[in-house]
Amino acid sequence: MKKNAFTLLCFLFLMYSCSKETFDSFSIEGNVKSKSKAVEGAIASISGLTLRTTTNSDGYFKLLNVPKGNYDLTISKSNSNGSFSEKTSAVTVENNVVINEFLLPQAVELLEPDSIKSNSLKLAWNSSDALDFREYKVYQHNSSGLDESTGTLVHVATNASDTSFIVADLNPQSEYFFRVYVMNEYGKLGGSNIISAKTPNRELILNGSFEDVESSTGFPKEWKLDSPNNGAYAIDNQVSKDGKNSIRIDKPQGVGNMIYQLIRPELLVANQRYKLSYWVKHTKFVDYGEYKTYLDGSSCNFNVSIPIINVTSLPASDWELYEYEFTCPAISCSNYQLHFYFYGTKNGVDKVWIDNFSLKSI
Repeated sequence: MKKNAFTLLCFLFLMYSCSKETFDSFSIEGNVKSKSKAVEGAIASISGLTLRTTTNSDGYFKLLNVPKGNYDLTISKSNSNGSFSEKTSAVTVENNVVINEFLLPQAVELLEPDSIKSNSLKLAWNSSDALDFREYKVYQHNSSGLDESTGTLVHVATNASDTSFIVADLNPQSEYFFRVYVMNEYGKLGGSNIISAKTPNRELILNGSFEDVESSTGFPKEWKLDSPNNGAYAIDNQVSKDGKNSIRIDKPQGVGNMIYQLIRPELLVANQRYKLSYWVKHTKFVDYGEYKTYLDGSSCNFNVSIPIINVTSLPASDWELYEYEFTCPAISCSNYQLHFYFYGTKNGVDKVWIDNFSLKSI
């Protein structure tokens, strides 16, 4: 008899416990939308609990067996391009909770970089539609493993319409990765896709194709002419390798004429290999002539002389490419000068053209 009574008591206690647990457990359900459209595949989760579910094609979700209490309901959506959006709202559960419309911000997408230069590029992205937007944070890294902990913060914008940024101080011939995070007062509202860009090599010679001309002198910008009174060097807009201009040398004799350009010393790195190149075209040679280029530094004992190119008794040429590689020595100068001249005898050649000077690291 006592055993039966004890069994009955345990059964009643168990029934009471189950009834109380059922009574104290509720549900949270709702519809998730973004840009007035249902969001399928979004994840709904509750802080402090292991409960989670996924929205269906109508954007509907339902979390069951939620005990009474105060929680943070988080809805997050990841996209195929790596971007994501999420939003967290406080909910108080005292009975079943129905959320008619949970508005999820639109994910921000980084566009392909624009205006890529050797030391800078331009980033742009679509604007956030989050009502509680606080700021964009732009991160940079040297690999695709990019998040807030691995990346370097390079830009913060507090206006939702401020959706572009010039990234500066980059290195030439380097690959960079970028990502934008959208923040509100409490944390992240989402993150963009990760994009990458590789900066091109830096061209150390300015106006090497002679396209920019000083209106007052008729001579190419950035270039200077030694012994300009001789007047043998001139812009030719009828003959060129590329573009519309080249430099023409008329009836050159001796070394009285020379074009040169100053190169900022910080652009040349000690022990770095460089390639100098340019194109030359000439009329028929009946005597002796030579091209000569050299790079030297003022206020220091530094000279890199490109081997002399001798041309004798040659027929008229089409454009020919001349290249020379060298290692920059570990010398600091106030500036460097790149010189070019053509030496010819009186009856040696009628005309020489040069175009597309280039000096780049390799």
